[in-house]
Amino acid sequence: MLTHAIRLSAVLLLAACATEAAYTQNVRSWVGKSQSNLIYVWGQPTKVEDSDGTRTVIYETSRTSEDYARVTAKPGAHLDGPLRCTTKFFLEQGVVTRFAFEGNDCKVK
Repeated sequence: MLTHAIRLSAVLLLAACATEAAYTQNVRSWVGKSQSNLIYVWGQPTKVEDSDGTRTVIYETSRTSEDYARVTAKPGAHLDGPLRCTTKFFLEQGVVTRFAFEGNDCKVK
């Protein structure tokens, strides 16, 4: 039984890594693209910050347990807290130069 639990944990960990890797690849593909193209595809950002010649375009998402249950078709599914993802694109002269993201729900949808 313990071996089964270890295998299941390993599979879940690999799936999470694969999901994060796919998100990283998706976000990385925006490096070199224009702000207008980014907003056309991603929609209006949650906020925009300007500092020292760098513009930061920020997208924030959050889902509740109820949202998770609806999306996964698992009625009654419960999470210990909301699912969140904050993705930041850093632009210079209107072009994405780098990115960062954090959260427990950063995955390609």
